[in-house]
Amino acid sequence: MGVNFLVYILPMNILVTWIGTHDIDAAAGKNQRGPGPVASALAEYRFDRVLLLANQSQEKLDAYVDWLLPISALTDSSLRKKYVQLTSPTDFAGIYEAADRAISEILNDEADEEAELTFHLSPGTSQMAAVWILLSAGKYAAKLIQSSPEAGVETVTLPFEIAAELVPNMLKSADAALTRANATLAGGSLGEFTYESPAMNRLMAKAQKAAQRSVPVLIEGEPGTEKVLLARTIHDNSRRAEGSYVQINCGATADDEIADLLFGGDRFAGALDRAHNGTLYIEEIECLPPDAQAQLQNYVENQTEDDPRLIISSRSNLLEKVADGDFREELFYLLAVIVLKIPPVRERSGDLSRLLDHVVEKINEQSGSEPGFVAKSLSPAAKSFLLQQRWPGNVHELENTLRRALIWSDGEEISEADVLDALLISAGRGGADNDILGRPIEDGVDIQELIGEVASHYIARAIEAAEGNRSQAAKLVGLPSYQTLTNWMKKYDIPN
Repeated sequence: MGVNFLVYILPMNILVTWIGTHDIDAAAGKNQRGPGPVASALAEYRFDRVLLLANQSQEKLDAYVDWLLPISALTDSSLRKKYVQLTSPTDFAGIYEAADRAISEILNDEADEEAELTFHLSPGTSQMAAVWILLSAGKYAAKLIQSSPEAGVETVTLPFEIAAELVPNMLKSADAALTRANATLAGGSLGEFTYESPAMNRLMAKAQKAAQRSVPVLIEGEPGTEKVLLARTIHDNSRRAEGSYVQINCGATADDEIADLLFGGDRFAGALDRAHNGTLYIEEIECLPPDAQAQLQNYVENQTEDDPRLIISSRSNLLEKVADGDFREELFYLLAVIVLKIPPVRERSGDLSRLLDHVVEKINEQSGSEPGFVAKSLSPAAKSFLLQQRWPGNVHELENTLRRALIWSDGEEISEADVLDALLISAGRGGADNDILGRPIEDGVDIQELIGEVASHYIARAIEAAEGNRSQAAKLVGLPSYQTLTNWMKKYDIPN
C-alpha cells in the first residue's frame, strides 16, 4: 500500500516599501537613530523578494541598494529597485498610481508563484503610508508593518472601525483622485503637445475653450516654449480648421515691408486677405512699426465674421511695451481678449519625463529614412541626468540636445556621456538661480533680503497657480497652513 504525502508549498513573501529620508541618511552614515526602517525590517523578517521604491533620485536609490545588500540576506536576484518620479512626495493620486503599478508589475513577474504582500508604513511621507493602508484594505490584502528605534518592527492591525467605516470612504476619495489622474494621463495631449502637469493642464483646458471662439488670442511665453505650435493647435481645433492658416513674423521682416506683408500691395494679396475665413498668426508683434499698428487697429475695429481670426505672440511682455509707449494701448486691448501664457519647462512639474520620451519618439520617426539610422532610447542614467536640468531654452533646447545626443550615440541606447557631449553649457544652467546664489560674497550680502526675494517670488507664483486658494498655495510651497502663508505674506510685504 503506497504512502501519500501532503506537500505544502509556502507562498512567496514580498516586501514592498518606499525608501525614506532616514534610510538614505543611514546609508550615508548620517542617521544617528539606527539603520533606518527598511534595514530594520529586513533584520527582523525574512522576505523572498523586496521591491524598493524611491522618488529621491536614481543615484540615491543605487547608492542605498549598494549599502543595503552587504548588510542584509538579500541577493541581486531577490531585490528589485524602482525609481519613481513624483510631482511631489505628497501627491496622493500620483503615489497611489505609482505604487499600484509597481505592485502589479512584480505580481505579474511572479505569476507562477503564490504571493503574500507586506507593505512597510514607516519610510516616506504620511501620504505614502496612507496609500499602503488603502491598497492593503481594498485591493491586495497585504500585511502592514511599521518600525521605530524605540519599538522595533511591529505588525499593524487595522481596528475594525477603521476597516469597516473609514477605509471605504478613503478608497472612494482615492478612486476619485485616480480617475482624475488617469483622465489627465489619458488626455494629456493636444495636437503635438504632451503633458500631465497641473500648469499645462490648465493651459490646454483654456486653449481648447479659446479654440471654440473667434476672438483674438495673445500667446506669451519664454523663447522655446512652442508659441508657434500652440497657435497652430488652436487653429486646428477651431471651427476655422478648414480655412487657411497663415503665419508671419514681424521680427523677421523689414519695417518698411511689414504693412505690405499684412495688408497687401498692388500686385499681391496681404496675409489678412490670404487668411480669409481662417487664422492669421502674427509672431513678434512687438516689432510692428507704429504706422502698421495704427492700420491694424483700424482693421480690427472694423472686422467682420468672414475676416481671419487673429492670434498674436510676443517675445517680451506686451503690456510693458504699452507702458513704455512702444505699443498702442488701444490695439493691445483689442488683441489681448484671451491671454494664454505657456509655462517654461522648469515650471511644468511632472512633464519632463513624458516630454523626453515624446521627443525621442518624434526624432526616431523623423530620422527613420536616413541611411543607417537605428531607433534609439534613453538609458536610465541619461534620462536621470536630463531630468535634473533646468532647460533655459525650454522645449527647443531640449529637442536639439536630444537630436545631438542621438547623432553622437553609437548603439541603440543613448548614454549619459552622449547627453553630456550634446548639452550646451551656459551660465543660466543649473539647479539654482545664479542671480540669487551667484552673487559676490566679498562685499557682503543681505541674507534676509535674499530670503525675502525667494519667498516673494515663490509665494506669488503659488497663489497664481492655486488660483487664489491660499490653503492650496501653502501646500505648494511647503507651508503647513493658509495662516502660515498669510503670516509670510505680511512679513515680506507680498500683495494679496
